[in-house]
Amino acid sequence: MSRFKRTTMEGLPGRLPAGEKILWQGKPQAFALARRAFRTRLIVGYFALLIVWRFTGALTQGHGLGAAVLSAVSGALLGAAALSIFYGFAFLIARSTTYTITGKRVVITYGVALPKSLNLPFTKLNAADLALRAESGDIVLHTDGKALSYALLWPHVRAGAKGKALPTMRCVADAQGAAEILGRAIAPGAATAAPPAVDAMLAHAA
Repeated sequence: MSRFKRTTMEGLPGRLPAGEKILWQGKPQAFALARRAFRTRLIVGYFALLIVWRFTGALTQGHGLGAAVLSAVSGALLGAAALSIFYGFAFLIARSTTYTITGKRVVITYGVALPKSLNLPFTKLNAADLALRAESGDIVLHTDGKALSYALLWPHVRAGAKGKALPTMRCVADAQGAAEILGRAIAPGAATAAPPAVDAMLAHAA
């Protein structure tokens, strides 16, 4: 993992070596990233309960309907402000992130304030898991070598066995297509659309 000045070339920290080509590039989907990385649905549920509690609490304490509505509206405004922050941060993360598959490696460039890059040569990849959902999917990369930092990689990471941090291309719009490209790049002679290096795990939950 390395830092670089924001003078990237096509979402990369620098020019590719001669003979190495970009096969695929993509970015996280901001709304999907907000839902899954920041758990915005749980936040919506929390504030929905807060609104109901404020409204009923005001009535049971003897306040009028107007005061109860005002209390509920204040709770709704708090919820809207919180969601705006999380969705805004998800948008910034999506905008500053690029996932790249070349003929030799996977590169994850990310970082809103401090741009960083993670280079994963195919020689360091053991396998890749594909998790599909309704609007996007994740490609989880199993790597050899030194342990990676979960905190520094978040949200482009998942926890693996024994707490190992697994780099992840998150909330990709065409995750199936990207996984097939990755599989063919890792195993160029494979006859199937998705070689064994890509283990598809279909998760239909949104």
